[in-house]
Amino acid sequence: MKDQLKNFTIKIINHFNIEQSQTEKHEFNIPEYLTKPKPDTGQDKQDASSRLNIDVNVINEHKGSLEERTINENIANDAFKGSFVKSIKIFDVETIGERAFAGCLSLEKVVFNNVSCIGTSAFEGCTSLKVVEFNNVSNIGKSAFQGCKELTQIRFPNSVKLGKKSFYDCEKLLDVEFVEKSMLLEDALDPHTRGIRIHGEVYEMSEDEKVLLKYKGSENKIEIPSNFEIIANEAFEDLLDIERVDFSNVKIIGNSAFDSCRSLKVVVFNEVTEIGVSAFEDCKSLEELVFKNEVELKEAAFYECRSLTSVKFMQPPSIGERDKENDDEGGAVFERCYRLEKVDASKGISFLGISAFDKCTNLRSIEKLDGLITINKSAFRKCQNLEHIIIPDTVISIRDSAFSSCNKLTINCMALPEDSPDNWNDGRPVYINGERIIQEKRKITQESIDNFFEKNHDGDFIYKFNDNWVIANNDMHKEFLIDRSDETNHTLVAYIGSRTDIKIPDNITEINEGAFKDCRTVVRVDFAKVKRIGPYAFDNCTQLEEVILREVTHVGASAFEDCNGISKVTFNKNGITLNDSAFFSCVGLTEVTFKGNVNKIGYAAFSRCSALETVVFNGTCAEIGSKAFEKCKELNLINISASTSLKKIGDAAFRKCIKLRRIEIHNSIGNNCMKDDIFSGCDKYDLHIICYMREKKAGWPDNWHSGMHVKYLQLNER
Repeated sequence: MKDQLKNFTIKIINHFNIEQSQTEKHEFNIPEYLTKPKPDTGQDKQDASSRLNIDVNVINEHKGSLEERTINENIANDAFKGSFVKSIKIFDVETIGERAFAGCLSLEKVVFNNVSCIGTSAFEGCTSLKVVEFNNVSNIGKSAFQGCKELTQIRFPNSVKLGKKSFYDCEKLLDVEFVEKSMLLEDALDPHTRGIRIHGEVYEMSEDEKVLLKYKGSENKIEIPSNFEIIANEAFEDLLDIERVDFSNVKIIGNSAFDSCRSLKVVVFNEVTEIGVSAFEDCKSLEELVFKNEVELKEAAFYECRSLTSVKFMQPPSIGERDKENDDEGGAVFERCYRLEKVDASKGISFLGISAFDKCTNLRSIEKLDGLITINKSAFRKCQNLEHIIIPDTVISIRDSAFSSCNKLTINCMALPEDSPDNWNDGRPVYINGERIIQEKRKITQESIDNFFEKNHDGDFIYKFNDNWVIANNDMHKEFLIDRSDETNHTLVAYIGSRTDIKIPDNITEINEGAFKDCRTVVRVDFAKVKRIGPYAFDNCTQLEEVILREVTHVGASAFEDCNGISKVTFNKNGITLNDSAFFSCVGLTEVTFKGNVNKIGYAAFSRCSALETVVFNGTCAEIGSKAFEKCKELNLINISASTSLKKIGDAAFRKCIKLRRIEIHNSIGNNCMKDDIFSGCDKYDLHIICYMREKKAGWPDNWHSGMHVKYLQLNER
């Protein structure tokens, strides 16, 4: 046996032309994770004996010192593990085994030519490795180069497949080039490395190779490889250079998959049947869409695609999400597509969600609505150029504000909808089979009031408008139309004056829906005794700069939407409720203070307040809705640690708050409080989430923190 071992050692030495005197013993500090004993499988003796009958095409084991050598034979597992090797060339080799060069602490350079497979952990822990040349390498295994901390750049001249964590913990690796289309398993390149530059067409994929997890390339025209059926959430998000995507065999496009790809002009949907939440939001160059199959478009799928002019559906689409638990979510699919002119749905539409075409101000026609049962609220709100619409007899319900501010619209119905509010048509003329059945209602103007005023016994001017008596006090120059039908709570129906500085009369406790909407003169409003502000009350008051909310506890949906001049908002009372989009897109707002307790901050209440820096809660907050602070890109401080009654933080509540640095969460928060992806798109390096509890609550989803750094502390550790 000793003679056999001696002959074996001499054979290896002679193979590399090494003098026997060079084979003295070397000691190396091998990383602990590479030296853990292997489990006894009963094969050790068999493996030792098989090494004696060495295959001439496999290097099984090397011990000793090699400065620089060339290898052209397959290399077995652990063959050079921990050896003193500085430079190696490997060519025309099928396999480099697992851990073959792991822990070679002196290895500085490796050149590969025609290598089919580099095994798991083959070069793991080679901490001095600086240069690696890949020429015609096909597969690189899991953790193959993990922990090669001196590696700065790599280039792959041919198509390659990288295994999980194959270049993980390579702290200095900043430049990676792929010449041909290549595939990566999840986290092949360390996602925590800042500033990494990837060149070429590269896809990170699931192990079954059907899910495209992340695009890591730099091409501007992309044809998705045919093996992918699903594009994962955020796979292409914020890639500003992409111009065209052909989706090949893709069926599902995930949430925010192409969000803010602002150069994307052309998309080819071949087999697509589902497009996720905000999938193409803010794709401001996208011009035209054609859907070949039945497709479900989820919330905000094409929100604010400002260059989009036409959409064609060849099969009935679902524009929005069905069966949502919260009826106020799931819409806005094409909201704020300002240039959208035509929607062609020749086979009908199966579902039309909330705010589906809200503020599509250039929309002139939509064909057809066949098959619809419900037209949801705000579906066509502010489609100011929409002139004609035909509502089929399948529609039995039209919700609030469905046609609000559609000033040119004439509605043709096959039959009157059965389940609808009285003012479902928002004062627009309605025809059935050519016969006009509802007249256009008069708008409130100073001229109309002058012509139709009478005086009541109190000396006030009274005016019957849309079947309601409203009052304009004589000493207020007929600027305020007030509904006094409730003796104790008077409502401001409309403001028709032109002042810049307004104090609401003390006898008014409520502002009606749309009372100041689109008023371009008002700059300052003192709300005095007002407690409730209705939906759309100050919507699009672009000159409004200051609001004094003395007694206000309730703000309706979109009440201050697009009020870009407001810079600070302070709520003084307890029991504050802000409904959906209450301050949506107030781009000048910098500071919000709640001096008392807050019941609810609704869906998208402060979404897209791009200058908002600070939100202060002096009391508790019970609920923060989905997307409440989404895309508040300057928000850096929010402290909800005192909110002992917090019941919910909704999906994507702080999504893309890229400057948010710290958020504190109290232990009393409930088991089912947290939703998915609350902090999606925030800075993984700088955001610290402090939870004053021992561990994650049982009912929280695994990805509630969106991969951010979370620290669990006891309250006494503050």
